[in-house]
Amino acid sequence: METLGRRQLLDSFVNVPDQLHSVLESIDPEIVKWVPAPGEWSIRQVIFHVADGEANYYIRFRKAIAEPGGAVVAFDQNRWADSLDYPGRSVEESLNLFRMLRSLSYELMAQLPDSAWANTVEHSERGTLTLENLLAGAEGHVREHLKQIEDNVKRFKSKG
Repeated sequence: METLGRRQLLDSFVNVPDQLHSVLESIDPEIVKWVPAPGEWSIRQVIFHVADGEANYYIRFRKAIAEPGGAVVAFDQNRWADSLDYPGRSVEESLNLFRMLRSLSYELMAQLPDSAWANTVEHSERGTLTLENLLAGAEGHVREHLKQIEDNVKRFKSKG
């Protein structure tokens, strides 16, 4: 039987794209491009990172479901940000990709039997993770970046 905590986590997981979109609609485009400090990311870069991270989670979820015990690898987020032309890519397309990947993963995981949630993968940096750990990680990852976006907005507005 599905746990209440898992249902709440799934609901939160699928609703985050709407929250992210709402936050971005309320931000001045000048703030979205602003880089707070050398080595820190603009909100624009955060959005592309979130979409790239979701693409990685999309594969990890499926690996845990279809190939339990298989290996998944970490990705170097800074190299991706430096190498994948974040400044030249469309924020809207990245948000749409994030929304689509998250929706497809939600649809798949929402109908899984309880037994599937104990399936594991071997992460190259984090070790053994269950499907439930992956879901919590994906949900928390974007929540952290929503806080980062809010912090960037506050920092921009306080700079004078």
